Amino acid sequence: MKRSSLLRTLSAFALCLLASTLLAPSCNPPQGTGPTPPAPPSRYRPLRAEGRWLRDAQGRAVFLRGYNYSHLSKTPPFTSWIAEEHFDRLVSMGANCVRLLVIWEALEPAEGTYDESYLRKMEEVVGWCEKRGIWVILDMHQDLWARPFGGDGAPKWATKDDLVDPNVLLEPWGLTYFTEEVRANFDRFWNVDAFQAKFRRAWATVVRRLGKSPTVIGYDLFNEPSPGTARPDRFEPDLLKPFYEKLIAEIRAIDPDRIVFVEPGIQASTGLPSFLPPMKEKNLAYAPHFYEPSVQFGMPYPGQWPSAVSYARMVAEASVLEMPLVLGEWGTWLDIPDSVPYIRDQLELQESLLVPGALLWNFDPDPDSSPTLEKDRFDPFNKDGSERPALALLDRPYPERVPGEPVAFGFDTTTRVFRLEWETPATGTPGAPSTIHLPARHYPNGFTVASSDRNGTWRWTFDPARRTLSVWADPTAARHAIRVTPK
Repeated sequence: MKRSSLLRTLSAFALCLLASTLLAPSCNPPQGTGPTPPAPPSRYRPLRAEGRWLRDAQGRAVFLRGYNYSHLSKTPPFTSWIAEEHFDRLVSMGANCVRLLVIWEALEPAEGTYDESYLRKMEEVVGWCEKRGIWVILDMHQDLWARPFGGDGAPKWATKDDLVDPNVLLEPWGLTYFTEEVRANFDRFWNVDAFQAKFRRAWATVVRRLGKSPTVIGYDLFNEPSPGTARPDRFEPDLLKPFYEKLIAEIRAIDPDRIVFVEPGIQASTGLPSFLPPMKEKNLAYAPHFYEPSVQFGMPYPGQWPSAVSYARMVAEASVLEMPLVLGEWGTWLDIPDSVPYIRDQLELQESLLVPGALLWNFDPDPDSSPTLEKDRFDPFNKDGSERPALALLDRPYPERVPGEPVAFGFDTTTRVFRLEWETPATGTPGAPSTIHLPARHYPNGFTVASSDRNGTWRWTFDPARRTLSVWADPTAARHAIRVTPK
């Protein structure tokens, strides 16, 4: 994960904010009328990456909002902390997706030997997600290459640990990426295909075992790739892209349907540019991370503008790559006062730029307990289980599925009004509905729905158990807008 000591450089991008939509009021049909919402199993059909959007089997644009599932997954015994109740809590927090960490050391403790108990537990976790309608992105995770260097990831047999004794461990922990031992391990990995082949075999094992579940939507190939001693501007095109291409080919030979999530070099997580070139493969998503450096290093929050420049850059990079943008990690320390304006501004940027996916770092049922160098202060709950203030911002309405082309959406935390605008071809035939997550905390006394469509041409239903509002738009209109207002 997370913070890097690289100095960030900023490029000037013009950030165009979408104008607010004026909605014509329309009479609300009684709750429960209209077509029956789609059955939960339809949620599990594989998604696809098409241009700037993630699309479901009915062609609707899908927005992923959720959390990384981490905590003590990085160190032995790896899975003892995992509990099914965590996923009920994640659903209650509005998550429709989790990025599930898989650790190479736990998977393959001895070369060529895969831990059956670890695979069974991961299968169980995926099953819990499937039961609750939560999508899963499998993430082969590492930080600082391996545990001997204060991080996690590679097993001992795949780690070179004979250059420095004792190993150099630095604070802030991200500086350890620049130590001799850690850079040597990355250099060996990126430059020796026979070594990468071992990693590809490990991924093939994961895909065969965990990719069977229809709730798994894809594979995040390598967490925050560090270039070792290579220059970042040469590392991504010359080393990282070929690595991705070979790994994608092996995964697609087993599973041709799931999305593959590709990350840029680790420098991009602090707002620096990525140098990843376009790839010939299809059904890929661009999955950078973003942590605004000033806040991460304890400096006063500078306001939204530095993040706005970084978000514009990431959106532009995704456009060049012709991939949807999915933030595999974002967040900040949630135990500091600046966390509330920071999270508010990040969410507003994600909404105004229609970012298809954003997964917060992280869900951790026992913050500050990590034995790695990286101490976890990112969870939206305190150690006593009480909510941190940022959770009221994070648990907010958002569109889960939108037919056609999303145009704008947003949530006003003061008025608690949610708005969504989209375009569809005017066919005259009712299509699949837009579905919107509406948290109970923002609508304790219910809500009203207004539409720009003509009275009698649109309908809505609400599933209180799933907190899902479904809206069927006027099939003869090309543009639609709705507004949800608390009673």
